[in-house]
Amino acid sequence: MKKSLLVAALSVVALGGYAWSHSGHDAEHGAGGKEVTVKGELLDMFCYMPHEGKGKKHVECARMCIKNGAPLGILTQDGKVYLLIEDHSSAKARKPYEQAREMVGDTMTVKGDAYERGGVQAIAVESVVME
Repeated sequence: MKKSLLVAALSVVALGGYAWSHSGHDAEHGAGGKEVTVKGELLDMFCYMPHEGKGKKHVECARMCIKNGAPLGILTQDGKVYLLIEDHSSAKARKPYEQAREMVGDTMTVKGDAYERGGVQAIAVESVVME
């Protein structure tokens, strides 16, 4: 009985510490982003980076790669590539990114907060509209 109470008490302390350390985590995600709107082709980064897989001839491969977990990106008309990332602050915030995953290969307008870290440019997707 004492052992069970000890395990329960330690569990509460451990989980409470985790919850406390994680509070404010979502607030950190909003810091530093600049709202942008870009238009371009949604592509899978797995094929684009090593062999420039893009365009209509690559759509089926891109869809398969995205379905299997490849990162999503957008190639703008001026040749810039952004990694698209999910806003995981809420279930509702995740929907635009999931919609974008279904539209790989199409020309879209993506709106969201842009971030740059270590030379990588990314957009946390807030909305996606087909052109």
